[in-house]
Amino acid sequence: IRCIDIGCGANCIYPLLGVSVLGWRFIGTEVDPESVAAARQNVGFNHMEERIEIRQVPLDKIARGSGAYPAVALPCVLPPKS
Repeated sequence: IRCIDIGCGANCIYPLLGVSVLGWRFIGTEVDPESVAAARQNVGFNHMEERIEIRQVPLDKIARGSGAYPAVALPCVLPPKS
């Protein structure tokens, strides 16, 4: 199963769990460059680069859905903290 986590954050927890527990593949997206770097580091620490791809996506592409997201079987989205 190929999944996408929109707004994966620095910890990238859902992709890491999805790969380690279920063996799924993930694309994690994030707008914040520091969070992208930390998420990529976490993926590397867990040796999951073959199963998890982290993408930095500009906020305007998220809002418009302008091709930033490929076809996936399962989207994961949590609302941002207010």
